[in-house]
Order: sequence, then C-alpha cells, then structure tokens
Amino acid sequence: EAASKSKQMLPGGSKAMSDLQAGYFDPRFVRIFEGEGYVNLNQVRRRDMMEAARKNLGKAFFPSSGEKKPCGLGSYYGTIGGPVPFFSAQSK
Repeated sequence: EAASKSKQMLPGGSKAMSDLQAGYFDPRFVRIFEGEGYVNLNQVRRRDMMEAARKNLGKAFFPSSGEKKPCGLGSYYGTIGGPVPFFSAQSK
C-alpha cells in the first residue's frame, strides 16, 4: 500500500521514434547478421545458370521424332470417340 502514497516511478516525458544511437543499449549499432548486404537475385540466378552450364559436357538431349502417327484411310487417329458402329462399311 505504500506504493500509492509516495512518488511513483514515471518516465521522463514522451519519446519520439528515432533511429539515433541513443535509442539502443549498445554504444554502436551492431549488425544482426555479420557480412550481410544487398543481394541482387538476378545476379545470383545468372551465376547459378552459368555454373550449371559449365557442368554440361555435351549437347542437350533431343528425343527422336517417335513412331509415325497412324493417319490415312481406315484410321481413327484424331477422332474423339473412335469408330462408330452405326457407320460401319460392312454390309448388313
């Protein structure tokens, strides 16, 4: 109860936001990460691409053209549903 009778511990006025060194506990500004700095992401990406290109010993792999597409008379290649039995060429 004695805390309500005598002087209280009050701050000495309002403080404005400031980035001066007086607002920190240390006498000088200490960096959080040592050696940090601006990193240009395009430069890092370009450097990584050049290192990856240096590792390539030969040409890029191109697959062969593959098998021939079955197109022509009697082929249903490219159709949605395939052969339709109602339009069969066989006689009934």
